[in-house]
Amino acid sequence: MLCTPPSRVRKLLPALVLTLVAAAFAVAPSALAAANNVVGTLDPGGVPAGATRAVSFTLTTTNGTAKSFNLTAPAGWSLSGLSAPAGVTLASSSLIQGRNLSVNGTSPLNISFTSKAPCAASSTDWALTAKSGGGFTGSVFGVDGTSVLTSPLTGSCSSAFVLGRGPADAAFNGNPKSENITSEPYAPGGQPMQAEAKDGAGDALAGVQLTLGFGANPSSANLTGPTSATTDASGVATFTGSAATPISISKVSQGYTLKANGSGIVAAASGPFGIYQEGKGCSGLCQVHGNSGDNKITADISAPGGGTLAVLVQDFNLTCEGTGTTLSSSAIIWKYTGPGAQTVTAFVDRSLVKTVTDRGSHIDVCFQTDNGKTFTDKFGHAGVTTGYLPDCAPAQPTNCIESETGLNGGKIIVFTVEDGKGRI
Repeated sequence: MLCTPPSRVRKLLPALVLTLVAAAFAVAPSALAAANNVVGTLDPGGVPAGATRAVSFTLTTTNGTAKSFNLTAPAGWSLSGLSAPAGVTLASSSLIQGRNLSVNGTSPLNISFTSKAPCAASSTDWALTAKSGGGFTGSVFGVDGTSVLTSPLTGSCSSAFVLGRGPADAAFNGNPKSENITSEPYAPGGQPMQAEAKDGAGDALAGVQLTLGFGANPSSANLTGPTSATTDASGVATFTGSAATPISISKVSQGYTLKANGSGIVAAASGPFGIYQEGKGCSGLCQVHGNSGDNKITADISAPGGGTLAVLVQDFNLTCEGTGTTLSSSAIIWKYTGPGAQTVTAFVDRSLVKTVTDRGSHIDVCFQTDNGKTFTDKFGHAGVTTGYLPDCAPAQPTNCIESETGLNGGKIIVFTVEDGKGRI
């Protein structure tokens, strides 16, 4: 066993102690230094889609002094109404700048401004950059993880037609496309359509462009005219056409709906409406005219008066079960809002009559009611809403065929019915 002499132990200890102390001094500065970070906080964080809200922003540091910063809003946001100390300015509608400041943990910066959010956003993150130099120079501060620099959108912007101001039935009335569509049926000079836009909080959304488009387009028609309008202070957009520049649909059909679309806006569809070959308001005896595209089926419809009356003739999926056989591919479709029954006088061109053999002398009319009322068909089935019309009789003076006569090799069929559709 070897032993170190006491004198040698005494010589080693001072050197060892000095080494440990030197190591401690070498490690301590880097281990204990705090990062130069800024903390940015937006309040409130979430904003209703499309809404305008007052926002406050606080900037401080975890260590050191920040002398300049840029705060950039997400794309689509618009800033205004800045209230801030000297050195802080609104450089653009999306950028707030701070220059020649002195911001630290004991002297934070507080500012306020107004922010208008978009209805939809690709990003909700604000960008914050702070620097040590007053002229936005020098070292860059990190952004501390405790910062609140996001503005998530809540709710959805929406649009819907104002009650009573959605699109109403319209007609060609001799034109190559419909007359101006308004909120009044067959009235090209009537009250214009109006739609209302709201932000994600349900408040009026002013200053946004809404554009009319189809919700349902059963005939693949075109919508033309001055279809765009900007909402006013109450969030209402008014779509005004005229005789010279009408808001028009290019094809006759029933079941159209429109929407007032906008960027990021969820649009509700209007109620259904129709475009007819002819339509009008009735006063006294009222009559309208319609025909198929090839003029092989034509129809005149008359009504006792009051309300409105309209007609179109087009392909329509109307089928009657039974032994009767319908002739045409086109159906006569009419709409009457007044009282009483309508008289339909339909002419079938001889080119159609000759295409069907073994029909005998009688042509059937397949009829479908549109008002929920029922009738008795030619086979004696009572309470039907779709079926072949019987011949008129004292016991059944309505929803029946009055007469059928020949004309130039074709047929004229007269039947009296309530609101509905008929195929010959």
